[in-house]
Amino acid sequence: MKNYIGLKEREVSEIRKKYGRNIIEEKKKNVFLDTLFNEVKNPIVIMLGLAGAVSYLIGEIPESIAILAVVVLNFCFTLFQVYKADNAVAALKSLIHTECIVIRNGIKLNLSVDELVPDDIVYLEAGARVPADILVLEATYTEVNESILTGESQLVSKKVSDDETGKLFMGTSVVVGQLYGKVIATGGSTAFGKIAETMRNVDEAETNLQKKLSKLTRTLGIFGVVGAGIVFILAFVQDKGLFESFLLTISLAVAVVPEGLPAVMTAILSIGVGQMAKKGVIMRRLDAIEGLGDITILATDKTGTLTQNKMSVSEIWMRSKWDTKISVDEILHLSFVTNTSVTKVPTIDGNSEYLGDPTEIALREYDDSRKDKSTLEIELLDEKPFSSETRTRSVTVGIGNKFFTCVNGAPESLLENTSISQQEVADIHMELQKCASKGLRTIAFGISEKGGPIEFIGFVSLKDPLRPGIKDAITDARDMGIRTILITGDNPLTAEAIAVEAGITQSTGAYVIGSMLDSMSDEKLMETLGTVNVFARISPLQKLRLVTLLQKKGEIVAMTGDGVNDAPALKQADIGVAMGKVGTDVAKEAADAVVTDDNYVTMIDGIKEGRAIVRRIELATMFFVAGNIGEFAYILFALLLNLPLISPLQILFINLVTDALPALALAVAPVKVLGRKSVRTALLGKAEYIYVAVGASILSASTIFAVWHTKENIEVSKVVAFVMLMMLQQVMLVDVWLGLIRHTNELKKVLNIYLIGAISLTVVMIVALFKTPFFIDLFDLVEIPLSAYVYFLYGVALYAAYVLTRVHKIR
Repeated sequence: MKNYIGLKEREVSEIRKKYGRNIIEEKKKNVFLDTLFNEVKNPIVIMLGLAGAVSYLIGEIPESIAILAVVVLNFCFTLFQVYKADNAVAALKSLIHTECIVIRNGIKLNLSVDELVPDDIVYLEAGARVPADILVLEATYTEVNESILTGESQLVSKKVSDDETGKLFMGTSVVVGQLYGKVIATGGSTAFGKIAETMRNVDEAETNLQKKLSKLTRTLGIFGVVGAGIVFILAFVQDKGLFESFLLTISLAVAVVPEGLPAVMTAILSIGVGQMAKKGVIMRRLDAIEGLGDITILATDKTGTLTQNKMSVSEIWMRSKWDTKISVDEILHLSFVTNTSVTKVPTIDGNSEYLGDPTEIALREYDDSRKDKSTLEIELLDEKPFSSETRTRSVTVGIGNKFFTCVNGAPESLLENTSISQQEVADIHMELQKCASKGLRTIAFGISEKGGPIEFIGFVSLKDPLRPGIKDAITDARDMGIRTILITGDNPLTAEAIAVEAGITQSTGAYVIGSMLDSMSDEKLMETLGTVNVFARISPLQKLRLVTLLQKKGEIVAMTGDGVNDAPALKQADIGVAMGKVGTDVAKEAADAVVTDDNYVTMIDGIKEGRAIVRRIELATMFFVAGNIGEFAYILFALLLNLPLISPLQILFINLVTDALPALALAVAPVKVLGRKSVRTALLGKAEYIYVAVGASILSASTIFAVWHTKENIEVSKVVAFVMLMMLQQVMLVDVWLGLIRHTNELKKVLNIYLIGAISLTVVMIVALFKTPFFIDLFDLVEIPLSAYVYFLYGVALYAAYVLTRVHKIR
């Protein structure tokens, strides 16, 4: 390897002034205009605008102004929530940092890729996403995946050259080998940046949740339009006049559509993803939240996910003799330090630390701590990176006038190719099993001189303790109907020991290794997947097969991964979860979510929050749909029974003020998800639709009952209907919240400040309507006689009785 100096800080500043930061500008959205356009093309807004115009033309100026004010208020509320959601997503993206090793002023630094400038010298290895357009200066068996640019999946070899084989392009990924290169283009000047420029006008697709909400709103809209048409005909036949019939039609259409639901759903999502980020789970796609909440299988790796990934050397076992003329001390030193995937970088406190693979770091640190370590001067001549197929890596070094090849990797792989006796192989396997049964990870090493056969020298055992809280997290996952499966490349006994300790499996010997898996048919393996929770010595392609077969069984699979070869399985899984610390750029790019601390416990916390977000959206949808269907039913039956009707303006006030504002409290509802195992594809399930039907029936029936007994005074009965609908929907909100007891089992956690505050605010607004002259005139309000309160209280009591019955059943 050449001694690269790289740029000096003064040069970096000068170049950055000229070329800017190494970022590709995203498509800039005009949130105000986009939201305005979406509102203007909304059929409900068009109908409201038409109603306002007609009101103005016939001289009803206050009502036309009020309708316009409500439309503007709804737009402002929606705009505010859209801004919040966009800011939340932007904040999440900023949390996913990509770094690379850069040489500046002769020092290796780990820097964010956006700090790169042309002429920087960078070091890349397998798994790295290429951070800029780069000219190869030095390469070792390097192959790159350029499918993101070319669409071809075949790997492309890279070497020092003046043609395309000597260049790497931003966005591609290093799959095999390692290299040093010089940055030749950054940001928008790269090949990828130029392609991105042509895609700026491509609109983003709707998320799955948005599609479900759109489908629900569309269904309700069709229902409302058909109902409105029937109402218009009925009203016209009853000689109510063209304008009054038109207003009734508008009232019915407005009543059935939950105008405030999209904004409330956006609020729930923006708050929820922020909470997930605080817990260490970064969602790369908002629609993946729903999938995260639906999973039934969590296929996890072992090292760093279940364990702490803080490797330390526990034992070293060496053969008593070997043919190669080199000492024990020299062999250990060669085996521990000849890996260029580990680099030492300076720290803020003036010391230094290793960066790279935790296993290799543990070996380096152990070698540094040895008092009798070798002082050999080693010249690295060749290196073959770790291969997931052979499960080994090798380096060729020169020591004086001697040449040695050192091989490290899985003990089984080295023993398969050794020339030692079968009895000695059996003895070594016994020693390996002793270590594996203790949950220790073993790395074997061998050596050859002058290209001769590789001799098995010994192995080192590494200890990696279980992470705190793993057992409880696996129990919680099981309570949520999620089965945890351990899929690892480690020794099966080591994997089994960890799985038993963590609570993934209770029995010993119940595991499948990669060689067994290859001999199984898909049918046999699918049967095995129903009972076995531990899979060891599994290759990336076998991971992909396991995920695919689990999905064929009807499971919804989340898969963890960190290596470049994990990308296919992460893509195939319903939810791919990349590791934030040790995960390669390729793995993160393929994943739907990133766990910042690589911890299984954090992943389960994220799943809990994801399920809570979906549940809150379900609750909000139940609340809005039940209320709006109740209003629809009241208007329809009131027309048939010739009862007084409320105006479109009053309905809008109910939907946007006394419904939407209190419903915002659902964004922080204390939802717990343990014990809830249902997986749903629709926004609302059977139980929710039953609630909607019952809630809407009580709401409309109670209001009709109260209006029926006050119908002699039309002005009073209109106000009674208006107030009844507003107050009964607050009881409905209480009903939704009390339903949370099934998840918390504690009433005091449910009846918190958010619920009390939401209802109190609504009551204050209702009282304020009757105390403000402007609103009294606007909504045609009159004082309600004391006798009318009897029917009002009767309706509230009826709904409250139903709520208490539900609570009693739940508890």
